[in-house]
Amino acid sequence: TNFNPLNSMVVEARLQLSYMGITKYNAWQYFPASALGFCILSPLTEELFFRGFLLKSFENRFSALFANLLQSLLFGTIALAYFWLAYFELLLVFTTVPLVLLGGFINGWIAQRTNSVFASMIAYSFGNFLDLLIVFAFIIPAVG
Repeated sequence: TNFNPLNSMVVEARLQLSYMGITKYNAWQYFPASALGFCILSPLTEELFFRGFLLKSFENRFSALFANLLQSLLFGTIALAYFWLAYFELLLVFTTVPLVLLGGFINGWIAQRTNSVFASMIAYSFGNFLDLLIVFAFIIPAVG
């Protein structure tokens, strides 16, 4: 199967496959560790920093909308750097960042509306879990 190498899920699959010992044949045995990182540790740390600390700090200086846009832009920049670890391609700016910006903005909106970073952590965890299932079930077997 021929996947667009600029697809963020293909880049995620490449990142998973770059870890020592992971192949398309044994990837599922590494799924629990990946899920721990992507669905618990990442949402916990990223939500506390981006939607907890940064968003709240920006809201003290700017409007709620601008604060949310600003934190999601910074979130997208960090995600792009992560993707570039696996596949350095300038075009990832146009294919990956908009999706990450949208996700960061939605999570910021959830945190603002519920006044709780916990709600955005749940949303982020759920989205990452679905993403990881797709990567392990379909993308890794195809590109690995």
